[in-house]
Amino acid sequence: MKPITIEKKTLIDAGKYQVSVGHSSTGEIAIISKHTDFFVQFKDIKKGGKLAKIKRKFASRLCSGDAFFFSYMTEEQTIELINMLKK
Repeated sequence: MKPITIEKKTLIDAGKYQVSVGHSSTGEIAIISKHTDFFVQFKDIKKGGKLAKIKRKFASRLCSGDAFFFSYMTEEQTIELINMLKK
């Protein structure tokens, strides 16, 4: 498996999702559904699923009340989030 590099203005494949890295900072992260091509909303969470675990783990980094937008993520946290989505 090749190492994941986090760069500005990129989309990273993560299974059924894509992780979008911000334009101004690598700490600005959003999760996009490949199925709908829209940002993943909290209403899409299934009990005990990947999204529920991600919301719980990175709750302090969430910057939206209804979608998976994260701020101030470190590179290690972003890689961990990508690996959680790939499982």
